[in-house]
Amino acid sequence: MKRFAENSPINQNSRIENILSLLELKDRLICSVPEDINMIDYKVVNKILEKLRSESHQFLKQALDID
Repeated sequence: MKRFAENSPINQNSRIENILSLLELKDRLICSVPEDINMIDYKVVNKILEKLRSESHQFLKQALDID
């Protein structure tokens, strides 16, 4: 669900939208109460998360010059 109104000065919806987009779950953003919700295939989500974690670890290793 969106946490704040779009015009709110403390709007953090873009963070939620970004992570949902990265995990291919953007259709899960709820703006109103839906009649039904499809199940999430967590195998797909976990595979994407693992790839993103690996990329983050590689970035940090290079940024910190750790091998």
